[in-house]
Amino acid sequence: MPLSIIALTLIWLLASRVPVFGEPLALEYIEGEAYRRASEGSSLPSRFNERVVEDAPATASLMRRTNAPALFAVFPAPYETIRDRLVPSVRQTLGQDRFFEEKHDDLVEWNEWYGQGTDPGGFHQKWREENERKLRDAGIHWQAYQETRIVSKTYNSVWWKRGWSQAMFRIIDGRDLFDLACTIVLFTRTDYELRFGFLHNTPMPAIFVGSDPLVTDREVSLIEKVKDELGIPVTFFVAGVMSLLDNVTPLIETKDHCVNTSPPSSR
Repeated sequence: MPLSIIALTLIWLLASRVPVFGEPLALEYIEGEAYRRASEGSSLPSRFNERVVEDAPATASLMRRTNAPALFAVFPAPYETIRDRLVPSVRQTLGQDRFFEEKHDDLVEWNEWYGQGTDPGGFHQKWREENERKLRDAGIHWQAYQETRIVSKTYNSVWWKRGWSQAMFRIIDGRDLFDLACTIVLFTRTDYELRFGFLHNTPMPAIFVGSDPLVTDREVSLIEKVKDELGIPVTFFVAGVMSLLDNVTPLIETKDHCVNTSPPSSR
């Protein structure tokens, strides 16, 4: 068989099996040890018998398995209902290190991440303006939305390797974003571990604390608990870990999902 036909067949298989970023995700997991070997990432899921949420499960037989750095959990229920269930559950299970409740401007995260240092050619500025345009065109109000944010205490502590995990849950009012009575929970965790290797632009090896964004079945179980207590569905989307401006595609898909599952806001 000609190589061109083989290549085209492989491309077709990949295209037909890889989910589009932003589509609802049927959660599948990578065992902790398999995640550590495949990604050379955190060993904590393996040590604590956790499973890591996989980004694109359908590609596992053809491509390197990757993890989702963060998830949107979308509930067809008002913000207060989800907040009042999820916050106490996080406090009881993982503890609370920091807590915020405010009308939030998403440019805070964007400027914290991209506003430092130089911006050659104005790349980040152009990217932000393009993302803002896409959100406006989709009717998404990405500034001044109500948010509750809870950052857990550290857990999964490994004293002999200086390792630990810390989770963050951002509970966002869909009435402010979409004019719909739904709630988005953007959640992720970061694993920190002492590592030996080469730092950026450093020729000599060094010992440093590395970090990995991921989501495991432990954090997902807190979302599933809210779903079970309220008897309502929850839908997951793969997301990035920073601002909503970094999550344009899943945010637009989330709105489309909420249009079909949630009533209009009454306020």
